[in-house]
Amino acid sequence: MIDKKVGFEQVARTMLASNKAIQQLAPAQQEQAYARTAIGLKVGEYAAPIFVLIYVLIVAAVLMATFNFMMDAQVSFSQSMAIVMYGWLPGIVSAILAMLALAFGDSEGFRMDNPIGTNPAHFLDPATTSKFVYAMLTSIDVISIWMIVLIGMGFALNAKKKISMGSAIGAVAVWYFIVKLCGAGFAAMRG
Repeated sequence: MIDKKVGFEQVARTMLASNKAIQQLAPAQQEQAYARTAIGLKVGEYAAPIFVLIYVLIVAAVLMATFNFMMDAQVSFSQSMAIVMYGWLPGIVSAILAMLALAFGDSEGFRMDNPIGTNPAHFLDPATTSKFVYAMLTSIDVISIWMIVLIGMGFALNAKKKISMGSAIGAVAVWYFIVKLCGAGFAAMRG
């Protein structure tokens, strides 16, 4: 839908509009940067299922290690994979809302990295907001919090040793915010 409704060239232009390094290039070099970014986005979008599977494997392994070594949960890797996959199902709601917003909304300012207003950063201008603040505000997302709670509940309910729901949700939330904090730091360094 992104390719047909907006086009990856426009998405690349929107993404790079606030990039100071791109703005300092000559117009011909800017066009090359937009074209390369558009190709990268297109390839990335079509290869997304592979990237998601790799990401799920990593997240499941890290959470399994966290719960098994720190909380003695005795959760197997297959259980951990299932918990993470089922916990990520609300992401489908986010994707459906993004498609509806794209289909019936204004595609001019479409931002692939933050397509719908489920977090405070969606309502800020990414060009004038600090990259670190913008990235951290995207992590306070209703759908992401829903997924954190589901994954924490899944580990609490599937652990062989009793773990409180609050501890399990807290452990998942800590990892989530560590990853988001690192991402925000990298975003701030890129400028």
